[in-house]
Amino acid sequence: MFDLIATVSQVAHTVYQFFFPDNEDHRPLQSHESQPPVRRRDERQHRQTIDSSQRDPTLLEAYATLRARAKQEGDLMAQYFQQSKEAYERRDRARAKLLSEEGKRHATKMEKLNAQASATIFKENNQDKAACEVDLHGLYVKEAIAYSQQAIADAGRRGDSEIRLIVGQGNHSEGGVSRLKPAIQESMQERGHRVEVDPRNPGVLLVRLGGRW
Repeated sequence: MFDLIATVSQVAHTVYQFFFPDNEDHRPLQSHESQPPVRRRDERQHRQTIDSSQRDPTLLEAYATLRARAKQEGDLMAQYFQQSKEAYERRDRARAKLLSEEGKRHATKMEKLNAQASATIFKENNQDKAACEVDLHGLYVKEAIAYSQQAIADAGRRGDSEIRLIVGQGNHSEGGVSRLKPAIQESMQERGHRVEVDPRNPGVLLVRLGGRW
């Protein structure tokens, strides 16, 4: 229980870095203290994200809890798979199989929890967005690619020629280098869509369906 609380706190810290910024960059809140709404730099440039005063702290806490629980399941999955490998190397095939099955069970739980978390944050981020604008903040790379592909399919059915994917600038990525932006760019290009960075906001990708401007 204490491990889960600590993990939730850590994930919540990251969540608030995204959604409750201060000054030019982002200041994570250490508690649920009340803060006046402050626009981020990219909001001032092009009003990309929902004002922090409009976000539901309860929903964000639920998101953080889901991510923390998924992380715990992922840790257990890795432990069981490692123990399965060690048992197999000892030629204890029966034990290895049991441990492997347990690892798979935790992997399924992890995927389910992450799917719930991504659906929660995606809905929150995009509830007030135009159909041609999709906010991918709070998603893992694999999740963001799946949601962006769905957005492209939906845009095609509507007859849209362009959509805007809000991916951020990587300020909170490890080393300050965005993983999401290049992954989304590559995914879109592989599907024949032309992609360029919005000249007004480097945290937004403009995707032209069909590859022509």
